[in-house]
Amino acid sequence: LGYICIMHSLPKHCLFPLGDEALLLDFGNALDEQIHARLMQVFLWLKKQKPAGLCDIIPAYNSIALVFDPRALFNTNVMEKGSALLEQAWQSTSDTAQEMITEPIRIPVCYDPALAPDLMTLANTCGLTTDAVISLHCSVTYQVYMNGFLPGFAYMGTVPRAIAQPRHHTPRKMVPRGSVGIAGVQTGIYPLDSPGGWQLIGRTPVSLFDADAPEPCLLQPGQKVQFYPINLSAFEAWT
Repeated sequence: LGYICIMHSLPKHCLFPLGDEALLLDFGNALDEQIHARLMQVFLWLKKQKPAGLCDIIPAYNSIALVFDPRALFNTNVMEKGSALLEQAWQSTSDTAQEMITEPIRIPVCYDPALAPDLMTLANTCGLTTDAVISLHCSVTYQVYMNGFLPGFAYMGTVPRAIAQPRHHTPRKMVPRGSVGIAGVQTGIYPLDSPGGWQLIGRTPVSLFDADAPEPCLLQPGQKVQFYPINLSAFEAWT
């Protein structure tokens, strides 16, 4: 069940209860850069304020979820508590943008054919050389929109249209960790060995997820990423 929220300061949106401990503020399926930028402001404001009882904040493309400790709700329900907090966050970020992380995280990628099973096919489909695909993939500073699918899997955009390709109809049963892929206008890195259907054009030696680290996920929503090429020897020597 979804509700059109009576929060007049926000564009058209819905609030969805997620059980009795969480709720989702959703602005629809179409990616809106302005809405996403504002949600990142709300995300950073909430992280900085650390409201009592708020256990987790999960931003995505056009939505943000709040997870509460039920003991902190007292005599209110999650919709009342969450909508009041979101209204406060939205109002608090309405006039001045929160400071965003602007310095890109540089990630090395080896585009050697041994580690890039779809690179040649993708290049041929796009009418490009493999060098041109690599150059285009490294030419963009990508924004991390959200984490999902696997711990540390960051959905990033936007891939140049010239190399945008749909994911495979039939996923591979196993994709090695560190594999760099393209799906539509998104790019991403598989943080763990897993099944997957993205077009694999390279692999990075960088670890994307460490469960024992204070911040387990290397890439966070709102961050910027830029890829740069390395050869196979450098990949194999990386520690």
